[in-house]
Formats: sequence, structure tokens, C-alpha cells
Amino acid sequence: LAKTLTPELLVVSPLRRATETILIAFKDAVRNGVPVLAHGACREQIGVHTCDRRSSRTDYVESFPKVDVSHVKHDEDPTSWTQRESKLELAQRAHDFLLWLLQRPEMEIVVGTHSAFLMGLFHIALEISDDSMKQF
Repeated sequence: LAKTLTPELLVVSPLRRATETILIAFKDAVRNGVPVLAHGACREQIGVHTCDRRSSRTDYVESFPKVDVSHVKHDEDPTSWTQRESKLELAQRAHDFLLWLLQRPEMEIVVGTHSAFLMGLFHIALEISDDSMKQF
């Protein structure tokens, strides 16, 4: 599928698994100079689980030197270890990310993110009529 797309920009969550997936799936695009930008707003649901936390910005840059981290605000992950982000907070963050994305000049953008983030995004961006699909 990645070979059929012609992205002008690759936006990734600053969590390693999302970044690695995009860099592998779109290695030809990256090799051809398509920029890769890490954005803190499209990360996994923030919470108490180790898998929801990111490494430091410094370590991330060492691991992924070609990824622009200008939208990762803090070196250390400032999120809480004691409280999970609510679904409403996640949906609000997804909304803000979507507004940022819509302001971009590129016409074809690939976003590498996580299932919980996508559920939050779909929750605010889609009208769903099938009751079985409304569970989040």
C-alpha cells in the first residue's frame, strides 16, 4: 500500500513503535526526501502504562536523526504516571491535531499514530450511525 501513495509529508507520533513503522513502510519516500515530522499531539493515549510513554527527545533524536522534532515540546515526557488521559481529553487533542493538519500546505500527508488516538480522532471527526460502532 505504501508504494501506491505519494506523500509530501510523513507525520509520526514520537513513540518509537509508530516512528519505526512509518520509516519502514515509507523507506522509499524517506530516501527520496519526503520530510518526516514527529508531532506530540498524535501520540498514544497518555497514561500510566509504560507503553504510553515516550523516550526523551534527546534519545529520540539519536535514534531517528532524520525526523524533525520541532513539534515535540519537551525533552522529557511531561505526562503523568498517575492518571490516564480521559477519552474526552484525547478527543480534544485529536481535534487540535486535525486543525493543525488542515493548516498544512501539503495535499497528501501520511500520519503514523496509534489505535487509541485514531479512536479519539474518529470520535470527534466522524458521524457514526451504526450503534455497534459507537463504543469507545
